[in-house]
Amino acid sequence: MIIRLSPVLLLMATLGCTFDDGTGFATLEEASIAARLEVGSAKRVDDRTLRTDLGYEVTLDALLVIVEAVTLSEDGAASEGEPGMSDPAEPGAGPSLRQVVSLPGGDVDGLTGAELRLDAVEPSRELPRSEISWVVVLVHELAARGTVRRDAEELTFDIRVPVEGSLTDPVTLVIDEDGPTSLDLRVDVAIADILFDGLDFSGQAIGGAVDVRDAAHPVAVELARAFATSSLTTELDTR
Repeated sequence: MIIRLSPVLLLMATLGCTFDDGTGFATLEEASIAARLEVGSAKRVDDRTLRTDLGYEVTLDALLVIVEAVTLSEDGAASEGEPGMSDPAEPGAGPSLRQVVSLPGGDVDGLTGAELRLDAVEPSRELPRSEISWVVVLVHELAARGTVRRDAEELTFDIRVPVEGSLTDPVTLVIDEDGPTSLDLRVDVAIADILFDGLDFSGQAIGGAVDVRDAAHPVAVELARAFATSSLTTELDTR
């Protein structure tokens, strides 16, 4: 997590700028998310191909992380009528975070690493007085398509499965009368190169193809487990 501070905050304090709660202490100007499969040298074959622990070479035509939303949240249970979520550090502990703002997501290209702009902001770009402590990425689905080879065998695969849970990054950002007045948000998801480890493509193929949509399918279970090891990095540029 990276936070950059601007000298303008000192100027605001000197001028004695004040705000009322709920009227917007800071404006979220720009936000984006990107994802990329990070392949180490031991597994890398070429730009789109990696080796798995079971000896397969997986060549990707597409890899999408379908993001439901990115949220900035602060510690503390949500009030009645406010959105809440479980504490990322304690799965299953019940709602213990309060969403300050939510940015609906979309399809994030994990193969090219292309940046997806998050232009919609709920409830508003004008952020209230808050102590933001978590950036949370709510992932809806994971989709992968390509070919896989081992020895003389070649198969195609097309996988699109639900992914339960979220990726989180702890941050420290206080928004109050001392600033900041505006900020930009960038979130990066690093997908580990163990993503396809443990997948027995041959054992799951039908007619030379592995086509999976069911979350209970063994391929889906292994893929979701591996994706959960992805890491999240946040950059907050404040002014």
